[in-house]
Amino acid sequence: MKGIIYLTTNLINSKIYIGQYSGEDQNYIGSGRNIKYAIKKYGEESFERITLIKCKTQEQLDLYEKYFIKEFNSTDNKIGYNILPGIANKFGSGSPMKIPEVVEKFKKSLKKFYKTKRGKKTLKKISKLRKKYYKEHPELIKHLSELGKNLIGDKNPNFGNKWSEEQKENLRKIKKIQNKGENNPNFNNKWSEEQKIKNRKRMSQKILQFDLNKKFIKEYDGSGDASRQTGINRGSICSAGGSNFTKIAGGFYWKYLKSQKIIKMNLRGKYIKMYLDWKEASEETGIKAREIISCVYGKQEQAGGFRWGKYERWGNGWQK
Repeated sequence: MKGIIYLTTNLINSKIYIGQYSGEDQNYIGSGRNIKYAIKKYGEESFERITLIKCKTQEQLDLYEKYFIKEFNSTDNKIGYNILPGIANKFGSGSPMKIPEVVEKFKKSLKKFYKTKRGKKTLKKISKLRKKYYKEHPELIKHLSELGKNLIGDKNPNFGNKWSEEQKENLRKIKKIQNKGENNPNFNNKWSEEQKIKNRKRMSQKILQFDLNKKFIKEYDGSGDASRQTGINRGSICSAGGSNFTKIAGGFYWKYLKSQKIIKMNLRGKYIKMYLDWKEASEETGIKAREIISCVYGKQEQAGGFRWGKYERWGNGWQK
């Protein structure tokens, strides 16, 4: 004998649960989410299990389980605790996440949850745990950095690929259905004028690329330019660029370049000169811009035999 199809009854409210079992535990009464919650609420002594039929093969178990769930209508919340009208897939693998409808429902419920206060707290906890994990495993950061480097320019698998008109049209049709009306995540959302102005400035603002050790790599004319050259999603770059080195996009840190004055000092920290930006400093001194930026952001102590810093940090006193 392969196993049994059983029926578990709640003796308090008469609700039922139907399932299949191939073990030897005579006290087993079910393992679905709803039945587990009910057992926790009412106690195991409030449930009784009977055998509906014995089966010789897994295929029989699957077929009879589906039959009896339908026969007793145990997926009805008023009648039973079953969630699915049978097994999730063939031959008892039992994973509901292999059913597209269940996956879609799970995604929607997860999005709603993350919008709640409890969900936002959960996201913060996940973020803290992730940061802690990265600190404890520096080799993983190096690995991600290497992966990111392998996706730049012609190393990116999508470099030079262009969609045909047919592919573009098919994608438009899919997106129209997915994002139509209430299905659109921004349904009824309207940007304020302040948000619009802020977004326009951000999109046209120059952005810097850093590796995971926060060492400067390259400057781009904007998030769009960075996305085109690296193949990394533009939205991810934008999000990381405004995060002050707390978010990663494509295996890199990103930071929007703000027009800021910088100062040159000797190795003892004595003020020498102020420059309008790092480009002016690089052109006049002949020191590589990459080294000056790394020095400004504290990733190396000196560049070209000088120390460098943000003018705002030191104040007007340096000019005296």
